[in-house]
Amino acid sequence: MTYGPRAPVFVVGHPRSGTTLLASMLGRHPLIASTPESLFMSQARYDLKLSPAMKPAAIAEQVMSTPLSHLVTDRAAFEVQLAAAIADGGVTERAVFAAAMEHFRIAKERGRVLEKSPWHLRAMPEILEWFPDARFIWILRDGRGCIASLKKVRWATHDTRTLARQWVRNMSFGLEGEARVGRALLQIRYEDLLANPRPVMERVFEHIGLALDERVFDHREEVSTIKASEVDWKQNVLRPLMGDRAQAWRRELSEADAALATRLMLPMLVRMCYEPASARPPLAARLFTGIVGQPAVVRALRQGLHLTRRMTGSKPALKRRLGLKRGA
Repeated sequence: MTYGPRAPVFVVGHPRSGTTLLASMLGRHPLIASTPESLFMSQARYDLKLSPAMKPAAIAEQVMSTPLSHLVTDRAAFEVQLAAAIADGGVTERAVFAAAMEHFRIAKERGRVLEKSPWHLRAMPEILEWFPDARFIWILRDGRGCIASLKKVRWATHDTRTLARQWVRNMSFGLEGEARVGRALLQIRYEDLLANPRPVMERVFEHIGLALDERVFDHREEVSTIKASEVDWKQNVLRPLMGDRAQAWRRELSEADAALATRLMLPMLVRMCYEPASARPPLAARLFTGIVGQPAVVRALRQGLHLTRRMTGSKPALKRRLGLKRGA
């Protein structure tokens, strides 16, 4: 069973952890065709009702009603790819997935295909069985950042407890998959990508076996990774990288949500080397700092300190006034 794209690249991670950003940057490379999310392993494969005798036209008909359809640019050309995949390995889920990726790669006239679906984090071992030369890039993000971002989109639950548990569960799946796929996987961090993108992307391109191209840093380059229906919540991909965006959750999460999320995710946060500190200082400390920091308050404090010194004098004089002996 040899049909399929050569050394496909899969970008995986928890939802809202930077998978679209990374896939879009990679898709700006002149040799990489970066697909929209196929959701194949988590959804599309279960929508297909395949049978051994099915013809390419019937398979294509089913594919067009699944998220995998976003990889199909020409129905007739896709059926040609399906026929080649079926001839090589029969009517299987792998054949359909391989045909869709190969069709997209050829349509974009690129040498490598990159597929990005966050939930494929859970399916890395199976994907590697299907495509033994595949390369995976797992982009990590502090779970509290994921929660803050997920609370902004309409398709996700806004319950902090549920979101925190989902992050922990996905990290567990990712760690299990990492142990099984071994050197086929590279792990990077969203925070590092925003703060210092060049060394991160150098590691990524070394992992996938391509030379780094400066175009990956140009946010103005057109990308095919984002579906038209996703632009409203993925528009940051089309803007310059901003390092402070990684810590936005500290401002965006309420004190209660940040504390709850930290408590629920604490062991996994530590395991993934994220700082387990709460999002912000206690409310009383923030209020005190804010009040004391006001210019008028600062001036009043300084005047009061100056007045106190004039009234009390030196330390020995103060002790004499209080009736304390020398050395007390």
